[in-house]
Amino acid sequence: MSTIRDLTELVPPPAKPLFADDENSWAAVQKRLGVRLPAEMAHFGRTYGSGRFDGGAGRLQIYNPFDPLYEAVVRSVSDVYLGLREDSPHWLPYDFYPEPGGLFPIAYADGRGTMVFLLMDPATPEKHVVVYDDRWDGIAEYPQRMFDFLFDFLGNRIEEHYFREQIRFVPERHYAPEQ
Repeated sequence: MSTIRDLTELVPPPAKPLFADDENSWAAVQKRLGVRLPAEMAHFGRTYGSGRFDGGAGRLQIYNPFDPLYEAVVRSVSDVYLGLREDSPHWLPYDFYPEPGGLFPIAYADGRGTMVFLLMDPATPEKHVVVYDDRWDGIAEYPQRMFDFLFDFLGNRIEEHYFREQIRFVPERHYAPEQ
């Protein structure tokens, strides 16, 4: 089972993470979104803040729950996928946030234009499956926790050769949904 320490050994976090907040912010984010998120998301946000993992052509932006644009990004991505599901229910046989138990967006892999979601059991948010929407190969489910998925993804064990160079974490703000 991978931990935040495993991630920081693989890819060191920035000295001063952008938007790394406190416990009060974590509770407020969950309340505003109406979901109980895995604690891993808070650990990630406090350790890395907002930004992306960059390894040459491969980039992975994890949505930081403490970024001021977080809620807008989550809602915008979910709205896009709700629309896509309406148009192609055979391709997207999932519910999406804010639907109960719906897939919750956590990351964007912009080297491939794909999304990473959590499929959470509302009663036990620490037990979840990561769904990787690879637009070329279809949707894949990984019965893993978020840190396990990130550790495997960043180590090129999920998608071989995605990161072709030494991976580093680049602090940056989330993209506004209208961009």
